[in-house]
Amino acid sequence: MPLLRLDGLPEEASDELLPRLSDAVRAMQEAVYGLGGSVNQLLVDDKGLVLVAAFGLPTCAHEDDAARAVKVALQALATLRAQGLSSSIGIATGRVCCH
Repeated sequence: MPLLRLDGLPEEASDELLPRLSDAVRAMQEAVYGLGGSVNQLLVDDKGLVLVAAFGLPTCAHEDDAARAVKVALQALATLRAQGLSSSIGIATGRVCCH
C-alpha cells in the first residue's frame, strides 16, 4: 500500500497552485491505475497532499502486487521530481480489511 505525499506546497492559493496540483494528482493517479492499483484516499492537510493507494484488492489482485506498488512509487517520484515538486513515499505490505 503506497502512501505518496507531496511536500512544499504554498500555504496560500495562487494562480499557479491549482494547475500544479492537478498535474501532480494526475501523475500519481496514472501511475497507480496504470499498474492495476486503486486510489483509496486523496487529502490535503498541514503536511501537504497525500494519496493512499492499494494493490491486491478483490477482483484485481496480482501475484506481484508488492512489486507493482514499488514500481508505482518510483514512477510517481520521478514524475513529481520532473515537475519540480518534492515528495516522500512510504510502502506497507500485509493484509488489510477494507469495507
